[in-house]
Amino acid sequence: MSKLSKMYNLPPLDERQPVVRGFMAGLYLVLTTLLSLPYRWLRISLFLALALPVAMKLPYTTTGDPARDYWLGTLFIGSVYRGFDYIVLTNADTEFYKVEGSRKYSKSQKNREKEKEEPRRRGMQTWSLNKWLWCASVWVNNRGINCSWEVKNIGPKPRVGYPVWRFALDMLFRIFILALLIDFSGNGYLFAYGRPSNFDTQPFWPNQVLLSWMCLTHLWTHLEASYSVAALTTTLLGVYSPRDWPPLFGSISHSWTVVELNPLSTITTAVTRTLGFRKGSILSRYTRLYVGFFMSAAMHSFGSIMATHQDIGNFRFFILQPFAIVAEDVVITIAKKLGYRGGRLAKVMGYLWVVAWLTWSLRIWAAGKISAGTYRLPGMVPYSFAAWFGIRNGPNGRKID
Repeated sequence: MSKLSKMYNLPPLDERQPVVRGFMAGLYLVLTTLLSLPYRWLRISLFLALALPVAMKLPYTTTGDPARDYWLGTLFIGSVYRGFDYIVLTNADTEFYKVEGSRKYSKSQKNREKEKEEPRRRGMQTWSLNKWLWCASVWVNNRGINCSWEVKNIGPKPRVGYPVWRFALDMLFRIFILALLIDFSGNGYLFAYGRPSNFDTQPFWPNQVLLSWMCLTHLWTHLEASYSVAALTTTLLGVYSPRDWPPLFGSISHSWTVVELNPLSTITTAVTRTLGFRKGSILSRYTRLYVGFFMSAAMHSFGSIMATHQDIGNFRFFILQPFAIVAEDVVITIAKKLGYRGGRLAKVMGYLWVVAWLTWSLRIWAAGKISAGTYRLPGMVPYSFAAWFGIRNGPNGRKID
């Protein structure tokens, strides 16, 4: 029994109650309803009254599968973060509205867009079905694409009038490629080497390195594939246009520093404002950096607590990332002071640094996921090319249990 289980009197893993069927769908309905309520004080009070008790109760339940427990925990905390942002930190009645086109407009253009949406914003102050549907679209559109809360660093959007049929073909091809990557990242190692009984006892090369990068690739491809399926479906049904579906992640070609991989949220900005740090200052930047990664660490750690009643390396992996970014900043600052302005060599060295850092730090994350059974791989795709390839070419090629 883990220390956490003893501290909070958590039951043994095999004695937990089943989680309520449709829990996440019900959670989104509740959050949508809270956001649609007419009075801000009422929205905040009900959100705070519901969030903590549910978070305390959730580790006592299970979906019956460690991998699903992990994702349920991370999705729940992510939803709580968004709820805190949208309900507590933001006044939806005045700050949420739809805009079209690019985020880069002049003040006069912004004013015209706001004037167009003024009737809708006035409607936010009362409850109506239209308001509830609008709030539902807020939860679906978590990056605020073409809306007033659109996050920064969104990738290039499809041009206005981009043909739906061409966008559908793009998505179909992308889904096919992602399915192959899901297959090989999920099953290739297992069919070639067999299932590792213990990550730490595997040789660093190639076993630990391959497993670590396969875990990351598997996660990335699943998120990309889910996003692409949603984009394909909603554009064909006419619910959204291709312009509403910019890339989920930035280009890999830009990932020559770890900081390029860093997501920051509105909550981190609110923390710096509360502390009185000047926008753009070093204190503001690094406070946002550490708070953002602490939030990511806590979110993924809660997922592992849901699955195993203990942290399995998630917190340590995410909390290490800002230290790498600070080290990058120090090196870049010293190089600039010495008169070096970068170039192709600098980018090549940057790519090598990112690969080396992630190869080392990902092992912490992958070891926990594999030992806890939250990296459940076989059976993800109807036909496994990885199985065919691995059985024939792997040094220990065989079917796995």
